[in-house]
Amino acid sequence: LWVALPASADDSHTKIWTDDFHHHSSNDVDESETTTPAPHSTLTWSIFLFLLLKGLLDNVLSDYLWARAVILTSATVASVGVGLTIPMAFVADWIM
Repeated sequence: LWVALPASADDSHTKIWTDDFHHHSSNDVDESETTTPAPHSTLTWSIFLFLLLKGLLDNVLSDYLWARAVILTSATVASVGVGLTIPMAFVADWIM
Protein backbone atom coordinates (compact mmCIF):
# COMPACT_ATOMS: atom_id res chain seq x y z
CA LEU A 1 0.00 0.00 0.00
CA TRP A 2 1.36 3.40 -0.89
CA VAL A 3 -0.11 6.87 -0.97
CA ALA A 4 0.15 9.21 -3.94
CA LEU A 5 0.68 12.75 -2.76
CA PRO A 6 -1.27 15.52 -4.55
CA ALA A 7 0.48 17.02 -7.56
CA SER A 8 -0.44 20.60 -6.71
CA ALA A 9 -1.61 22.62 -3.72
CA ASP A 10 -5.15 22.96 -5.11
CA ASP A 11 -5.50 19.19 -5.54
CA SER A 12 -7.22 18.36 -2.24
CA HIS A 13 -7.71 14.62 -2.57
CA THR A 14 -5.20 11.87 -1.99
CA LYS A 15 -5.35 8.65 -3.97
CA ILE A 16 -4.50 5.33 -2.40
CA TRP A 17 -3.54 2.38 -4.57
CA THR A 18 -3.19 -1.19 -3.43
CA ASP A 19 -1.55 -3.70 -5.71
CA ASP A 20 -3.50 -6.53 -4.10
CA PHE A 21 -6.99 -5.24 -4.89
CA HIS A 22 -6.80 -2.96 -7.92
CA HIS A 23 -4.34 -3.09 -10.80
CA HIS A 24 -3.81 -0.01 -12.95
CA SER A 25 -2.76 -0.19 -16.55
CA SER A 26 -0.45 2.45 -17.94
CA ASN A 27 -3.44 4.15 -19.62
CA ASP A 28 -5.26 4.67 -16.29
CA VAL A 29 -2.74 7.17 -14.92
CA ASP A 30 -2.80 10.78 -16.07
CA GLU A 31 0.69 11.79 -17.19
CA SER A 32 0.31 15.29 -15.73
CA GLU A 33 -0.09 13.74 -12.29
CA THR A 34 3.19 13.24 -10.44
CA THR A 35 3.22 10.65 -7.71
CA THR A 36 5.88 10.16 -5.11
CA PRO A 37 5.94 7.59 -2.34
CA ALA A 38 4.99 8.94 1.06
CA PRO A 39 8.01 9.82 3.23
CA HIS A 40 7.04 7.24 5.86
CA SER A 41 7.29 4.36 3.39
CA THR A 42 11.04 3.82 3.89
CA LEU A 43 11.92 1.12 6.38
CA THR A 44 15.51 1.40 7.50
CA TRP A 45 17.47 -1.27 9.36
CA SER A 46 17.45 0.80 12.55
CA ILE A 47 13.65 1.13 12.44
CA PHE A 48 13.28 -2.58 11.69
CA LEU A 49 15.55 -3.56 14.57
CA PHE A 50 13.75 -1.17 16.93
CA LEU A 51 10.38 -2.68 15.98
CA LEU A 52 11.74 -6.19 16.38
CA LEU A 53 13.24 -5.40 19.79
CA LYS A 54 10.07 -3.66 20.95
CA GLY A 55 7.90 -6.58 19.83
CA LEU A 56 10.13 -9.10 21.56
CA LEU A 57 10.31 -7.11 24.77
CA ASP A 58 6.57 -6.46 24.89
CA ASN A 59 5.58 -10.07 24.24
CA VAL A 60 8.28 -11.69 26.36
CA LEU A 61 7.69 -9.29 29.24
CA SER A 62 3.91 -9.79 29.23
CA ASP A 63 4.28 -13.59 29.03
CA TYR A 64 6.83 -13.56 31.85
CA LEU A 65 4.61 -11.42 34.06
CA TRP A 66 1.59 -13.64 33.36
CA ALA A 67 3.60 -16.79 34.16
CA ARG A 68 4.85 -15.16 37.35
CA ALA A 69 1.26 -14.29 38.31
CA VAL A 70 0.23 -17.91 37.72
CA ILE A 71 3.01 -19.10 40.02
CA LEU A 72 2.16 -16.57 42.74
CA THR A 73 -1.63 -17.06 42.57
CA SER A 74 -3.36 -19.52 40.23
CA ALA A 75 -4.11 -19.78 36.52
CA THR A 76 -7.72 -18.70 37.06
CA VAL A 77 -6.83 -15.57 39.02
CA ALA A 78 -4.11 -14.61 36.52
CA SER A 79 -6.46 -15.10 33.56
CA VAL A 80 -9.21 -13.04 35.19
CA GLY A 81 -6.66 -10.33 35.93
CA VAL A 82 -5.53 -10.24 32.31
CA GLY A 83 -9.15 -10.24 31.14
CA LEU A 84 -9.97 -7.25 33.36
CA THR A 85 -7.16 -5.04 32.05
CA ILE A 86 -9.20 -3.70 29.10
CA PRO A 87 -12.33 -2.82 31.12
CA MET A 88 -10.16 -1.26 33.83
CA ALA A 89 -8.30 0.82 31.22
CA PHE A 90 -11.66 1.95 29.80
CA VAL A 91 -12.87 3.03 33.24
CA ALA A 92 -9.59 4.82 33.96
CA ASP A 93 -9.82 6.73 30.66
CA TRP A 94 -13.45 7.57 31.34
CA ILE A 95 -12.65 8.96 34.80
CA MET A 96 -9.73 11.03 33.60
